[in-house]
Amino acid sequence: MFCPKCGAEYIEGIYLCADCQEPLIAEDPPKNKKDYIKFVTVYETGDANLILFIKSIFESENIIYYLKNEAVQDLFGAGRLGAGYNVLAGPVEVQVDARCVEKAKELLAQIEKGEFEILEDFPEEKELKNYE
Repeated sequence: MFCPKCGAEYIEGIYLCADCQEPLIAEDPPKNKKDYIKFVTVYETGDANLILFIKSIFESENIIYYLKNEAVQDLFGAGRLGAGYNVLAGPVEVQVDARCVEKAKELLAQIEKGEFEILEDFPEEKELKNYE
């Protein structure tokens, strides 16, 4: 017998968990499997403005991302001189969930080319003038 809440195992004849006060079940409840994310580097840059733009695009597309070395760019005394990134830490590595690599690379290619599709729900130019 097993507790469905805490997973404790009991001998036959006991029908209530001593800790949780839950009725016991005959089979072992499934264990909570943790979902780990494997990150893959898809881009490297030292351009702080481009990093902000990439963040914005990935968030709007629900792409799980991580920016390796972003936090240490201004940590050391050299800062972002010359190369645009801290030479001690290296450039910022844009990493995405391995399941989203193709979509992320496609978006990054569009960013480099400056080509973006206009969303269908984007207001017409006439409507934008009303906000000026």
